Amino acid sequence: MADEVEIVEYDPRWPERFALESARIRRVLAEPALEIEHHGSTAVPGLAAKPVIDMLVAVESIEIAERYVAALIQDGYEPVEARYRELWPERIVLIRREYGARMCHVHLMLRGHPTWKRLLVFRDYLRAHPEVAAEYAGLKRSLAGAIGSDRHAYMTAKGDFITRTTATAMRAQGFDTMKAVANVLVGFVALSHIGFLILEMFFWDHPVGRRIFGMTPEVSASSATLAANQGLYNGFLAAGLLWALWADRRELKVFFLGCVIVAGIFGGLTAKTSILLTQALPAAIALAMVRLAAGRSHS
Repeated sequence: MADEVEIVEYDPRWPERFALESARIRRVLAEPALEIEHHGSTAVPGLAAKPVIDMLVAVESIEIAERYVAALIQDGYEPVEARYRELWPERIVLIRREYGARMCHVHLMLRGHPTWKRLLVFRDYLRAHPEVAAEYAGLKRSLAGAIGSDRHAYMTAKGDFITRTTATAMRAQGFDTMKAVANVLVGFVALSHIGFLILEMFFWDHPVGRRIFGMTPEVSASSATLAANQGLYNGFLAAGLLWALWADRRELKVFFLGCVIVAGIFGGLTAKTSILLTQALPAAIALAMVRLAAGRSHS
């Protein structure tokens, strides 16, 4: 049976075909809640691809996968060559054909396996980076023209590009997570300084402020103006940090966090050592995360 690789332009009906194939599998297996993902090139809008729907089906064990395989084969699916079972021990792959042409590849894969994540990270990266998807399309067309009669050789030849792009996507995903953590910490420092502003400007000479700062009424009354000025400075720091978050500018985050650290160290050395913990330390942790996230973005 001829099985030559053919690359065609993206077909907007492919997502609908995936939905129909998914419904068919759930019906055959009597598993209406079965987790199924659309992966591969047909899952990337605009990407030229083989007109074959690639599907990931999550299974809890290979034993369950083998039970599913038996049911699907009875419904007309067929197994791939035995060598792929040795290459991919974490999954079992089936093919469904119509009139001899491949319609879909069904990958029954262990839930939580690292390969599952890598396949979806690769898909999502291509979706988010059309220029990379275009490069991939050009590579596939070139390979299909040169070695399209040998499907295994074609798949192997794509390996370097897929591995390299997936590694880039995994690093980018790690950067996004680290950046989100850094932004949360910067936001925490900003909100804490808004809290300082409120306490120092509006509650200093108040039972709440006196209790928090351990002051007598005489001390709070005599230092209220000074505290209000200090609160205003803290408000400016908070505004700067919030501006840095809104603008998403790393240099602004670094600058205003640095100001907070300097102010916290000075206050800790000259006024109250607890300021080192309440002001300088959180800002230092946030600054470290901002710098780490920036390092990941350039790795």
